[in-house]
Amino acid sequence: MDIVIEQATLLYPDHKYHGQKVTIRVVDGKIVSIDQKKINTPDKITGKNLFVSPGWVDIGAQSGEPGYEHRETLNTLSKAAAFGGYTTLAIFPNTKPALHSKSEIEFIKQKSRPLQTEIIPIGAISKNCQGKELAEMIDMHQTGAIAYSDGKHPVYDPGVIMRAMIYAKHFEGLIINHPNDENISGPGLMHEGAVSQRLGLKGIPSMAETIMLQRDLRLAQYSDCRYLAHLLSADESVSLIKQAKKSNDKIFSSVSYLNLVHTDDVLEQFDSIYKQSPPLRTEKDRKELIKGIQDGVLDIICSNHTPLEVEKKDLEFAYADAGTLGLQICFAALNTKNIISPEAWAYKAAFKTRQILNLTVPNMVKGSNADLTIFDTEHEWVYDQKDILSPTINSPFMGSSFKGKVLATISKNKAWLATN
Repeated sequence: MDIVIEQATLLYPDHKYHGQKVTIRVVDGKIVSIDQKKINTPDKITGKNLFVSPGWVDIGAQSGEPGYEHRETLNTLSKAAAFGGYTTLAIFPNTKPALHSKSEIEFIKQKSRPLQTEIIPIGAISKNCQGKELAEMIDMHQTGAIAYSDGKHPVYDPGVIMRAMIYAKHFEGLIINHPNDENISGPGLMHEGAVSQRLGLKGIPSMAETIMLQRDLRLAQYSDCRYLAHLLSADESVSLIKQAKKSNDKIFSSVSYLNLVHTDDVLEQFDSIYKQSPPLRTEKDRKELIKGIQDGVLDIICSNHTPLEVEKKDLEFAYADAGTLGLQICFAALNTKNIISPEAWAYKAAFKTRQILNLTVPNMVKGSNADLTIFDTEHEWVYDQKDILSPTINSPFMGSSFKGKVLATISKNKAWLATN
């Protein structure tokens, strides 16, 4: 490996070259030079508006392995991550079996070790992610679980999540919950509002999210536990997080990129590809979520990567499962819509996410191991089915034109380079 990144704007707060154009040379996985000199070589990564940052991190991507390998394997997940600019993934435990004991945690660590992407398991809060009996949290912590969550399944029982928070407090663990009171959301299919009424579809009120969020915030305050409210979608949720953060610096929050890009209006044609959890909501919600990201109330943007086979998506809207692919086009979709600046995106994806997970930010100096994402905000391209690296194709963006692309990722002495 001998890679030269020429004249890329470095995004690394506190680095002496932050915000300046640098040339970086990586040989055999190590940075051998980083300065402002050009290198006379034809083999280099260049771009119209090139940036380089520490490798990006995503929380909550869904692996199919073990148990659902027809949806996604760890290998294909790693490839999709590299294409999208991610060098580290903290993956959800909704596999079969669930990642609910040290043996499953060890399996993920061992199986993913040869891959370019660092894949770190999130251990289940409850056995089989059923929300009833606590899983082996301490054993999983000692084996390498990065956080605890039942992933796609909200923890409904307040006693279960409170005990999980108290356990996690002992080792500064992170509890992740997607707030959705299923007693309220019930069999809802999309956001409850004008569009659902017009289409005659059962709605999911924002209250299903905010009621559980209020509960979680109270319990996190009581237990003094680090807590991530995952994939918020309602404008009121932004206000609740903003208020909670005034008195608790252990509260974090995330939003799905798709909730920043689209609203429930795209469901007018009953296209099940846009059916997701949390549901797409109104333009008012979308604008408030974007403001929350810009103001720092919402900490990070997640891919909400959920691969599903065609038999689960190519159905009438009422019968289709919720979920879309996200890793490969999360950044491109946001950049195309000018939702976030490259500086803000890199900070959230490379720095803030690591802070939430208590991970060390990779060094970017001569002699350090390279963990880099290189991207061009002006690069125009079309996302086609041939680009999809997951076994499934449940993406809402096939055939879409984008502005902004990841040109390379380098990590673990391996490199992924874009071909167009």
